[in-house]
Amino acid sequence: MIYDHVPNGFKVMLALAALVFSTFGLAACSGDYLNDEKKLAYIKVAPGTPDIIAGNKINFMASGVDEKGGLLLISPRWEAHEGKIDSAGVYIAPSYSTVDRVSAFVDAKSATAVVNVRTYPEAATIKIYPELKYLSCGAKQKFSAVGFNAFGEEVPVSVRWESRNGLINDAGEYSAPLHPTADAVAAKTLSATGALPIEIKTREAYRIFISPNKAAIKVSGVARFSAAAYDIYGNRIEDDLGFRYSALKGRMTDDGYYYAPNAVGTDEVGVVFNYIRDSAQVELIP
Repeated sequence: MIYDHVPNGFKVMLALAALVFSTFGLAACSGDYLNDEKKLAYIKVAPGTPDIIAGNKINFMASGVDEKGGLLLISPRWEAHEGKIDSAGVYIAPSYSTVDRVSAFVDAKSATAVVNVRTYPEAATIKIYPELKYLSCGAKQKFSAVGFNAFGEEVPVSVRWESRNGLINDAGEYSAPLHPTADAVAAKTLSATGALPIEIKTREAYRIFISPNKAAIKVSGVARFSAAAYDIYGNRIEDDLGFRYSALKGRMTDDGYYYAPNAVGTDEVGVVFNYIRDSAQVELIP
């Protein structure tokens, strides 16, 4: 053999050199070993063909590949045709359905991902929450709208708010009218409309008035008084509030009948509801 005349110590050195060469040579061909002479051959962008809901975010990553298939660290420049993407690769999809393209650039090299931007199925119905039946005059209420597609699945909606008699802004903040009425709040999209009927009722009693507020009544005679309550906006409260009547000298019944005493002079008839009071002056005549 060729090594027969070589001293044993030198044979050992040759064997070690062969082992080192085979080890590092295979690594350099495997694509995992990155040496100092690496040169960018092409760029890979991941994910390559993502699906994303309109308006949502996704993070793209780019890596370089050298001529031997090894991975290279790169810092690319990002571009998006229709959406937005920052220098870190965070992409925000546009608010509509489209096929967008996201590209990474390093010098003359580039790679592109195709992004399928889709929207949720259109809303077939819209519900308005909270599902109130009544509100008081002048009340404030925040409403929200939820859309449902034809399969009953909840889908996001951007609605246009309307009110028949009250006021409502783009955020769904409703102000009830200042008088009792039948109102309705509506939330509309191009594909669906949701409506919520609301009865606007008077507020709590703010003032009460007795009628008549002056009266001339014969002694031992009988007359009837009545009372009415109004809210802070001047709306008459039609509910039976259970007014309590009283008289300084005469006698009153719960339904407002006054029985005059058997003596001429003056008297005072009062009516009370929840500490709100009014009174009428009575002249007792022969």
